[in-house]
Amino acid sequence: MQLNFYGLIVGLAVVAAWQITEKLSHKFGLSPKVFNRASVWFGVGAVVGARLWHVLTSADIYFVHPELIIQVQNGGMSIWGVIWGGVLSLTIYWWINWFSCRKDLPINKPKNRFSAKQFWLFLDSLSFGLPIAQAIGRLGNWFNQELYGLPSNLPWAITIDRVHRLPGYEEIARYHPLFAYEIVALIILWALLWRQPEQSPPGRRFVFYLFGYTLIRFCLDFIRIDQLMLPFTQLSVNQVVSVILLFTFISLRKFLAKKMQGFHGHALIDLIVGAAVGWGSFVCLDLIIG
Repeated sequence: MQLNFYGLIVGLAVVAAWQITEKLSHKFGLSPKVFNRASVWFGVGAVVGARLWHVLTSADIYFVHPELIIQVQNGGMSIWGVIWGGVLSLTIYWWINWFSCRKDLPINKPKNRFSAKQFWLFLDSLSFGLPIAQAIGRLGNWFNQELYGLPSNLPWAITIDRVHRLPGYEEIARYHPLFAYEIVALIILWALLWRQPEQSPPGRRFVFYLFGYTLIRFCLDFIRIDQLMLPFTQLSVNQVVSVILLFTFISLRKFLAKKMQGFHGHALIDLIVGAAVGWGSFVCLDLIIG
């Protein structure tokens, strides 16, 4: 039954994200045809990225037991992989169609269908669907008894079966429900997204989501149990990377506010390169050190 429950929860999360993103994408002016195709590209990249990110960051396990790579029913779908893989796949799709439209349309004719503005508006609509999907998906951590925090005697602490306890904690039964904390934080983030001004520059909501979620992860990592700590500090490697990402997203948010008005498709290169600096920092440090 664990497989059925986990699969059901993931399925509900995907449907919820799709429904919310679709409604908002129409509100933001994206055509249904473009939305449907872009969603497929994003979805495929998200699934592949989610699993690949988890496997690469736990290479010591999967190198010894490669047969576990396809056993997704036991968990191991990284949200960072969802975002990175999905955005990368979406960018490829957008560039292919942008260049195709550029060849077919007369010079100086607006290419609004696959402009950079439309690209960021799609991600803006997605930023409202992702937090809800993540919140629903975190319920799967409860069924799989994973993503729990440090030992705790608080009234809302959860009991973890011995078979799911990490080495060194075999005799401790109750822990912080880290996944539940993240669910609450994600709902708050989702509510704050709705408070963003309607006239916000395209892409600003998505960057706000990235900033908010990175901040959530930074805070929750203080009570995470499986952490690689920096020597002589109370911070984990992931928290240091989170700080780098936070400053990157602040810079990108300011860039969007200044440059989005009237920019064209070629400006997408600058934005992707800027975002890649932050993501690259995370990937390199997480894979090399972690």
